Amino acid sequence: MDSWYTYDLNNSFIPYNVVFPLKKISFEGLNCYIPNQPDQFLNFQFKNYMNFPDDIGIEKHNVYLRN
Repeated sequence: MDSWYTYDLNNSFIPYNVVFPLKKISFEGLNCYIPNQPDQFLNFQFKNYMNFPDDIGIEKHNVYLRN
């Protein structure tokens, strides 16, 4: 199973001030803690996380199961 820490984080550690102090937000009625700078945190994990994936719009083969 993949976890966020298994990804190449731009060959560096996430700076302390990007993660801490954690911010408390309300998400769908739940109180959650998120990194101090969520955009920078996501950039460390996924690089260009706001861009569409390269394979968007490419048709996939359908798999049909026979009974």
